Amino acid sequence: MIHEDLKHDFGYFISGCAPRPFAIDSLSTAARPANWKKLFRFRESTVFRNSKGSQRICFFGSSFVEYNFRKRQCQIFCDDPAVLYETIYLVVLSYVGEQLGRMGAHRLHGFGFEMNGKGSVLLAPSGGGKSTLALELLKAKRTRILSDDTPVIGKDGKMTAFPQRNPLKKVSGVGEEHLRRFKRHKHGEKIVIGSSFFGSQILAQANVDWLIVSKRTTKKQSSVRRVHKLNAILPLLKWLVVGYETPQIWQLYLRASPSDVIHKIGILTHRLQVAGQLFKNAQVAEIQLSTDPVESAHELAEFMEHQ
Repeated sequence: MIHEDLKHDFGYFISGCAPRPFAIDSLSTAARPANWKKLFRFRESTVFRNSKGSQRICFFGSSFVEYNFRKRQCQIFCDDPAVLYETIYLVVLSYVGEQLGRMGAHRLHGFGFEMNGKGSVLLAPSGGGKSTLALELLKAKRTRILSDDTPVIGKDGKMTAFPQRNPLKKVSGVGEEHLRRFKRHKHGEKIVIGSSFFGSQILAQANVDWLIVSKRTTKKQSSVRRVHKLNAILPLLKWLVVGYETPQIWQLYLRASPSDVIHKIGILTHRLQVAGQLFKNAQVAEIQLSTDPVESAHELAEFMEHQ
């Protein structure tokens, strides 16, 4: 079941190439070693003292992870199937995010798309309506998607496709063969649309011509306008440099060894350079997202039509 769920959520990336192996084993919590000593707590996780070359952490209060990044192995001690899958998903993204960072490519928290030959990233927080807006925009065949949550920004400032799952509460107009339902920790039942649904509307790579900063409004009428570039500084720092709300789990990404800290500072420095390149090359707009995603998508499409 877990293998099938992973295939659904990461279907776009499945190929015949043999990747460098990364092993994940799931075990009962009864098999967890008893010598875990607590260090400190985050909001939804607890970090434990670990041996050299590994990381020990508990997610959601019931899923214990021992992540040996040197051996590329991970053991997860969990008895709840739903929580187990959520943990595996986060561990995979942490591993992928770190490998991308080593190659000089970084995930940006936003909706990456191309319309009328112009590549854009809509910068919005989790729950800010990116995925719903993406579904509405894609009804226009001239729109192509790179990622509804985290496109990858490379050394050259271009974005590369990274389509993966993004949970929604409600979905209409999508066949059941493209959907997966699951219970998310503290968020109830969610629905995930597989990348197979988007088909040829997934674009492999695009320039970033526009950075679109989103604002929420309770009004039914949305608006889009061009703004000064300075409006993009904080969103880029937050969602590219720091990686806030990007599901790669800093608790697993950061380690205490001096060599690793130095290496991660190098990655942060490179993220700053990439953010600076986006700031230099892209134009900036602001969208007031209304309560109606159809209307918001129409306003954004109208704006992009005339650029």
